Amino acid sequence: LLKTVYDDKSAPEVIRTIALFGYASNQIETLPSEQIHTMIAPYLVAGNPFYGSATELEIVLLVRQNKQNEAVSLIDQALTISSLSSATKERLTVMKQALTDK
Repeated sequence: LLKTVYDDKSAPEVIRTIALFGYASNQIETLPSEQIHTMIAPYLVAGNPFYGSATELEIVLLVRQNKQNEAVSLIDQALTISSLSSATKERLTVMKQALTDK
């Protein structure tokens, strides 16, 4: 259903984007990492309203590929974005602590 909503070009863009993230999150263990990355890549731009969500999902993809150093680097980069919500920054900090054990 989420993929159907995302694929529906007549649906409002924000609804399609929310469906995309729901679909990608639900398929993270079944779809190839590259496919999910391609889906979320347009949102991995600082200032994009979905940057925080895309970053969190990208970190999960990196960890899934045993790329913890790249994940920590992405977290550090995201934490410098002033427009990122405090809740997202808090989740990223917790993720970093889990990855670095610090």
